[in-house]
This record gives sequence, structure tokens and C-alpha cells, in this order.
Amino acid sequence: MKKIVKHVDYAAVDVKLPEHMAVRPERWEHLLGEEISCVRVARDSGVETFVKIVALAETKEETVFSVCRCLSELEVPVVIQPVTPAGRVRKRPGLRLLLRLSEAAARAGVREVAIIPQVHKTLGFR
Repeated sequence: MKKIVKHVDYAAVDVKLPEHMAVRPERWEHLLGEEISCVRVARDSGVETFVKIVALAETKEETVFSVCRCLSELEVPVVIQPVTPAGRVRKRPGLRLLLRLSEAAARAGVREVAIIPQVHKTLGFR
């Protein structure tokens, strides 16, 4: 982010949860630290920044709360995106879970939380 931030006006930074299995479980906290660092660099450089968290049917409120506690000090909006079933993902999170996740983010101190579908997938993009 430090290398490219001067060329960026808007940043939508994905924060991966352990349930996403983007990295081995023992590496997840390091990944989260790197993602939060990117958010901080973008925000501190004046880039319009928000965080995206993809919600799976297995996403835990405690995980979202914990991640959002780290994000709350950065004062950036958080968008919770329900996963669009594709490939190995067969089930989307229910509305009640999405509402509980957004409430967890708010309880953690995030002032601006939205639930927005993955529009790029609806339009046929990856």
C-alpha cells in the first residue's frame, strides 16, 4: 500500500476472516495485521477508505466483533458482504446472521456499518 497509495483515490480493503481459510490458521493474525496496516496507510494518506468483510454462513459474531475492535480506532466504514454461492461455497448467510454481524461490528465501535451484496458477482464478474 505504501508504494501505490499516492496513485489511489479510493480503497476498498478486504479483511479476510479465519473462516475464509485464506491462510493457514497460525498465519491469520499476521494477515489481519497486514490488512489493518493497509487500511491505516490509505486512511492516513487521505484516501477514501472502507473495509469489506465477506460473510459466510459459518462466520462467527465473535470473529467480526474482534476484527472490528481493531478497525474501530481507524474510524473507517465497514461493509459486510454476504457471500454469493459459487464453487465450493454452497450456502449464503441468512438475514438474521447478517444483522447479528452488523450489530457485532457496531458493538465493537465501528460507527458506519452497511450490508451490501457482492454486486460484482451478480453482474457476472469474479
